[in-house]
Amino acid sequence: MQEKDAISLTLMELPAPSLFIENVADPLILFVLPGAEIDEASVEAHGRTLLEDPTRVAWIDLPTDAHAYALGLDLLLRPEHVTAVLVRTDLLRKASTHLSPSDPFALASLAVELLRSFPAERCNTSLAKGSTTLPSDRSVYVEPTLRAFAFEDLYPILRQPRSQTRLPSAIQDCASRLQKLNATNAAAALRDWADALLGGTDRGMGLDFGTSAGSTPQISESPAISVIIPTKNRPRLLARALHSLEKQTFQDFEIIIVNDGGDKPVSANGPRTTVIHSGSSRGPSGARNMGLRLARGKYIGFLDDDDRLLPHHFQTLISVLNAGNRIAFTDSRVLMENETDDLPVASGIAPPFQETYDPMRFALENRIPIQAVLFERALLDETDGFDESLRVLEDWELWLRLFALATPIHISRVTSEVRSRTEGGHALADHPDLFPQARGEIYGRTLQLEEMTPGLREKRVEHLHRLAQKHGQAFPQSARVWLQGNAKLPTIQGYR
Repeated sequence: MQEKDAISLTLMELPAPSLFIENVADPLILFVLPGAEIDEASVEAHGRTLLEDPTRVAWIDLPTDAHAYALGLDLLLRPEHVTAVLVRTDLLRKASTHLSPSDPFALASLAVELLRSFPAERCNTSLAKGSTTLPSDRSVYVEPTLRAFAFEDLYPILRQPRSQTRLPSAIQDCASRLQKLNATNAAAALRDWADALLGGTDRGMGLDFGTSAGSTPQISESPAISVIIPTKNRPRLLARALHSLEKQTFQDFEIIIVNDGGDKPVSANGPRTTVIHSGSSRGPSGARNMGLRLARGKYIGFLDDDDRLLPHHFQTLISVLNAGNRIAFTDSRVLMENETDDLPVASGIAPPFQETYDPMRFALENRIPIQAVLFERALLDETDGFDESLRVLEDWELWLRLFALATPIHISRVTSEVRSRTEGGHALADHPDLFPQARGEIYGRTLQLEEMTPGLREKRVEHLHRLAQKHGQAFPQSARVWLQGNAKLPTIQGYR
């Protein structure tokens, strides 16, 4: 048997006075603690998997023990046990790392950065043996790490729909563990959040450490991201949405607020923000199109004024898009709210939006919240923006067109919150017939999908009929054109 050539890698120690990866020629970099004893056979085996399997990005050497948890939670609680990180050089350059190499927590912080940007994994066998002593004050590490993840990352059981009600208990558990590590500031913030969720006083502001979570804004003529927020007479909800943007760990973005005919004042909250005032209400589609015309970012995102982004939202998406993809989307948790005043409080937690992209299922209905998607602005050069004739499902109609141009990449991480009011709160709540009508119209516009997807036409008929029956409605009139088919698709009889 012919022996394989040894892998080529660059060895770097962390902490270190400085860190330069720009000129590294080797395909792999092995980061270790100073003076670590390297297991060459293990490094060789793990390194070869990175070179041979493009889906693998990095290996994190964090040994398991009797107290081992999910990798994200382990990184939060046991940074001193991270002994090595093996990573592909090309992807490390795309990770948008802001690492302080001299920081005592530098090696663990690098592992956090990789895990939140890519599907990094725990090693099967140890890469190196070493030890380090970390400062007793862990706030400089713990607080950024908490912002880098959602609790669904730290406690994977929360990703099970029936386990969502366990979110407050997971937060409390994390707080107790951090308190034992003397991370008192973070522990107190977590307890306050859990108490608010359990006591019905949470207003969606997220964790408050008493300091700014985001890095210093980097304002540029060509921001990486343009985020567009339509709003109308909901200043406190808008303020909450903007607060979630201020807390982003990735800060190269501009904000475009579209005041859609509201009579309450809307003003810019900083140099990165542009406010557009529409003399009359144009609806969500028209408002977003106004924002699109002024967008300068390479990528486009949207945020409804009543929802919020988690701090790692942009960081998670931009890492995948910078790797050569054109559209990506993440998962969203859902919190129900009671609209007791201008800024409602959480009343419960609903099953999250966390589905992979299935073209057949997506052609039936949309399960991707609008704020979960980030896409390349150049795609709009190949199709129009939102269809302003649609009062509902306008985002789904746009996604159908964009996804036909570029396959969306699903990132299985919760990075945003849909805040849904249980009492009123929806401008179209009194018009339930709009949704089946719009669905029938969109079906009629996408007959080419039925031509390319055997069985889709029949599934659509069944799906729309079931929805009409569920809501006690007649089969939508708008579906008649669609049911007629075309030269390649037969007319479907029996529905009026």
